[in-house]
Amino acid sequence: MSKIKEAYRKLNPKAAVLGGALIITTSIGTCQLTKPSVEEPAVEETPLVIEESAVEPEAVEAPEPVEAE
Repeated sequence: MSKIKEAYRKLNPKAAVLGGALIITTSIGTCQLTKPSVEEPAVEETPLVIEESAVEPEAVEAPEPVEAE
């Protein structure tokens, strides 16, 4: 029990509630505990589907072969 009392005196903790968050401060640092935020529902995105008939293929001309002399 004496080690706990010694650690308490050494750390000198203080606690406060500010704006719905519990703030704990010690001589080492500060810790802030807040309620978890409500997650927004995931938005499902549908992929863009393009019909093949809507896309016109481009005419590609092949280069003429070069004959070796």
